[in-house]
Amino acid sequence: MLNEKYSLTFNGKYYKLNIDRINNFCLVSSGKSGSEGEITEAYETDENGEFRLASKINREITTTGNTQEDMIVYDFIKGLVSKLLDSNVNTNDTENQVDFGFALAFNTLIAEGMLEEITEKQ
Repeated sequence: MLNEKYSLTFNGKYYKLNIDRINNFCLVSSGKSGSEGEITEAYETDENGEFRLASKINREITTTGNTQEDMIVYDFIKGLVSKLLDSNVNTNDTENQVDFGFALAFNTLIAEGMLEEITEKQ
């Protein structure tokens, strides 16, 4: 049976997070291949006191995914979910006004399928 005390209720409806959908959304680049490059140069002074290139290492790593892209998406979704979890909204009162941040987070998560209505009490 659905425990109403620990469910998000809003306007008489119960909601849950769709963890699989959140996971798939946050790992958008996992199917892409990419590469990261790094060049390390070391200089030393010669007998005239002038700098000259002593060694140069050029390293390229081929990866699957783009960690920077994934982190940006992850941080954005984390912010939306945090806004819901930090809000003091747990009501069936349709007159209760929510702030813009809650409304934006709630509507975005619903629209992307990351927050789902529980239609049947279990």
